[in-house]
Amino acid sequence: MTRMTDALGNSSDDTSEQLLELRAVMSVLDSAGVAFAVLADNSSVLHTNPAFARTCGRPAPELQDQPLTRWVIEEDADTLSAIAGEVADGATSGQPAHSTDARFVGADGKVRPVRLHLDLVAGGDRGLLVCIAQDRSEDRRRARSDRSAKVARAVAEATDEETGLPNRRGLEEALASASRRSRNNRAPHALIRCELTLAEQQADTPGDGGGAAGTGVPSTTVLHSCIDRVRQRLRPADTIARPDEVALAIVAEDLHDEQDAVGVAYRLLSTVVEPVPD
Repeated sequence: MTRMTDALGNSSDDTSEQLLELRAVMSVLDSAGVAFAVLADNSSVLHTNPAFARTCGRPAPELQDQPLTRWVIEEDADTLSAIAGEVADGATSGQPAHSTDARFVGADGKVRPVRLHLDLVAGGDRGLLVCIAQDRSEDRRRARSDRSAKVARAVAEATDEETGLPNRRGLEEALASASRRSRNNRAPHALIRCELTLAEQQADTPGDGGGAAGTGVPSTTVLHSCIDRVRQRLRPADTIARPDEVALAIVAEDLHDEQDAVGVAYRLLSTVVEPVPD
């Protein structure tokens, strides 16, 4: 606490009581492991504790007597400097401590997102500032994890478990996307539904690889064989989906006219005109 004591000792007598109180508060914060620093009105670091140095990613002696903005990426430095100046000028007097986000570049080259809370702690025209740092790395990681989980849930809700194709919900999303592209590109799109039915002897013959007798629901083997055949005739811009158990749906995009849609339908028909062996 020597450097801080010297800095405080050089202050005016009319703020001595506040400074003594500040020293006591800082001692408590230091003991609690709260990351804090005392700054001059130009953002130079007069004192920093180990927790603050760790949050910034640099040794405490390296931070000492240097502007805090020196260790912040350029995009955030001007904002931090302006806010610190406003607080030092008393522009936020009577208001809650001013907070801002800044990204510090540590000695290891890694960028650390930090939220800084600044407040004026000494009287006079331009006083000292206390700066408390809150490491937001964990918040960022949690936010990324939450976003990833949300995306994964959305994908699962729109995907048929058995085939990995878009389900009815996924088909609706694909159609909505195709409609937007059609408006932008002025190229029509088409929805083609393909019913999958079993031959009578297959439906009536129970077996491990066959569909449920009398239901007309194809087995997994037949279903995947049909999907593979259909995929061979589709273009990269087309989407295949499984909206229900006995149907496939194709969203054909970038068509010129209705005849193009008919052509896609004929190509699909030609792929499954021959029975699919079970």
